[in-house]
Order: sequence, then C-alpha cells, then structure tokens
Amino acid sequence: MIFHVLNRGNDQRTIFGNEDDYAAFLRLFGQTQEAAPKRVLACCPLSNHWHLVLWPEKDGQLAAFMQRLTTTHVRRWHLHRQRVGRGHLYQGTYKSFPVQDDEHLYAVCRYAERGRGKGGARKRG
Repeated sequence: MIFHVLNRGNDQRTIFGNEDDYAAFLRLFGQTQEAAPKRVLACCPLSNHWHLVLWPEKDGQLAAFMQRLTTTHVRRWHLHRQRVGRGHLYQGTYKSFPVQDDEHLYAVCRYAERGRGKGGARKRG
C-alpha cells in the first residue's frame, strides 16, 4: 500500500530556515532510505512541514522508517541549534494516509511535488 505522509512544525514553527536545513534533512532522508529501503514516489520539504509519498513493501516498514527519520531529525535539529530539551519540533506524530487508487496516487504526488498548503517558501528535494 502507498501512503501520503506528512508532518508540521509545532505551532507552525519553521523547520527549514535555510538551504543547510533542507540539505541536512535530505541527507538524513537518504541515510534512512539506505538503512531501511522502500520506494519513494515523492518528497517535498517546505519551510514548516514536509510531504512524502512512500510505498513500503512489508507491514511495519513505514512505522520503522518514519520513527528513525523523525527521531533523528528532531535530535539533530535541536543539537544544531543548541536547544536540546527545549520543546517539541513537530506538532505531533507524523500523519499517514493510504492512497486509494491510481487517480488518488497521481493527485497526491502532484500535491506533494507542488508544495501545496501552508508553509511559506517551497523547496524542491
């Protein structure tokens, strides 16, 4: 099953404030993908949230991938800003929505790649 996955910064906080923030997230995404491979259909980080379209091959892969990605990202984000122990980065656990059919898949990939929704400046991955 294919999933549209997203998460937002807590209280609309900017997660990616500059090119280095985007690059660090995309490097971590690549490292996580190497450690726990799955099919990636779309990836779009924006200033205060991100969208992914992922296609895990087995049950449990999505949760393991996202736990590794988000936990490591939060830890590194706080460490880089010397804010360890100073609050949440994300508004909560990531959200994932199953893609219903081919038409839905095309729509959600276009949505993710266009960087729609609140979040300020768009950044291509």
